[in-house]
Order: sequence, then C-alpha cells, then structure tokens
Amino acid sequence: MTLSELEAFIPSIYTWLPEDMQSLAHDVLRELTTVLKPLLDLGLSYLQLSRAGATLSTGELQRIQLARTLRTQTTGVLYVLDEPSIGLHPANVAGLIDVMRSLVAQGNSVVVVDHDTAIIDAADEVLEIGPGAGEAGGHLLNQGTPAAVAKQPNSLIGPYLTGKANMIVRPTAQAKATTAKKWYGLTVTDRFNLHNLTVQFPVNQLSVVSGFSGAGKSTWCSTLGPGPDRDQGRSGAELRQGLAARRVAAGRRHRCQPGGQKCALHRRHLHQYPRPAARAVRRPA
Repeated sequence: MTLSELEAFIPSIYTWLPEDMQSLAHDVLRELTTVLKPLLDLGLSYLQLSRAGATLSTGELQRIQLARTLRTQTTGVLYVLDEPSIGLHPANVAGLIDVMRSLVAQGNSVVVVDHDTAIIDAADEVLEIGPGAGEAGGHLLNQGTPAAVAKQPNSLIGPYLTGKANMIVRPTAQAKATTAKKWYGLTVTDRFNLHNLTVQFPVNQLSVVSGFSGAGKSTWCSTLGPGPDRDQGRSGAELRQGLAARRVAAGRRHRCQPGGQKCALHRRHLHQYPRPAARAVRRPA
C-alpha cells in the first residue's frame, strides 16, 4: 500500500468500528492524517509502507526528515536547512516551500541555503553573500525582501529573480562525439517500481538519468554500483571497475577510512558479480 492509498483508505476505517469506538478512532486517525499530510505535500505519495529506509534516495530521506521535523510541533526553534531542494523535481519545490512556511507558522525561524529562485522568491528576507568564491567572497552584498534585492545593481541573483538574466546553456555535444562503440546493458526485472526495465548506456561517455521525483532513477542507478546480488542481468562491454558514491541519511555523518565498511566510496570489480544471461541486451555495433 502506498501513502496515497493509505490516505484514501483512512475514512473507510470508521465503518468497521462500533459506535463506542468512533471517538477513539477519530483521535488516532486524525494523528495519522497529520503525519501523512507533509509527506504527501512533499511529493512522497508513491512510497510503499513496506519500503526499507536504506533503499530511499537522498532527496526522499531529506523530505522525510523535514516532514518529521514539522510533526514535532516545536516553537521558538531555529532550523538551518542546507540546500533542501537537492534531489527534488521542480514540481515538488512548492510542497517544500509549504513545509518550511508551516515551520514558521508554528513560531520557529528557518534559515535556508539554496540556489533555487522559487525558494528565494518565497523568503521574507534574503541575504546575498559574495561576490565570488573563496577569497573573493565573504561579504554581505545585499539584504532585504526578494523584490528589494532584485532591484540592487550589484546583485548577482537579482537578474535571475526578475527573469532578465541570460541563461547559460552549455553547447550540445556534436553528433560524432556521441557515437559510442560499446554499450553496457542492464535489465531490472522487479525492484520497487521498476519492472522488466531494460536500459543501455554508452561506455566512455557521459550519461544522465533524469525524471520526476520517485520515478525510479536512484533505484535503477543503485543496481549499477556495488551491492548485494539482485535480480538483474548485465551485458555488453566489460567495465573494469565500478565506483558508487553512497548516500548518507540526513543528519548522519560517516568517516571514510581505507578498507572500512562504512567508507563513502566503494570500489569493486564488476566482473566479480554474477551475470545472469537472461533478459540482458547488447546493442548491435
């Protein structure tokens, strides 16, 4: 059952209970609905109740942490969020803003470090630090409402808030540069919301996995790196090594030691993994 299915299921519980339990059920289900609402607002309606926390993506973990924080009903607390929009699809940013606004409505203060113009526009006060990085930074350039900062001639973020800035677009790779001689194929037969998905990517080239939050990007990528054997097949070019940057749950830090089991980066030879022959596909040369 997903979180959205649970939300639809809650009202039907009343019909199962006798009259003398309706009042108690109302209190319990109201609390459950309060827990669910911020999760749904943050675009997590697709998550299964049985989903293990270790399988969640970085963006999902951070959104769950935000929802948990909102549920504590604190007052007079300063919350500092470092780029909470990381891993979020633009369509989910509105829900993130609603959650942060809810924290403020409870009587808390929220300080956010972020580059997303939608979040900057939603702020009551903007502090712009700059003008550059390293020794060129460290100065308070502007402070005020988003509209006031956008009017300052020395503001670097202002043109992006008003839409007057020229967007920097990288040149598209030429057709001859994207012709791959070797391809690596992978089939995921059944893992969370991925079912019989066959994907190929070129060897020695840059590949980007994009899509809506919760579409299965991190799930698919996790099958490429080191980890327990799963029901997938690999085929195509032989890759000498696999390097996986492991995500760390919000609020936790792991020290990386050579040979340690909790090192942030793990290397394994891909040819050491079992390679089921079924369903794996190789693109013809």
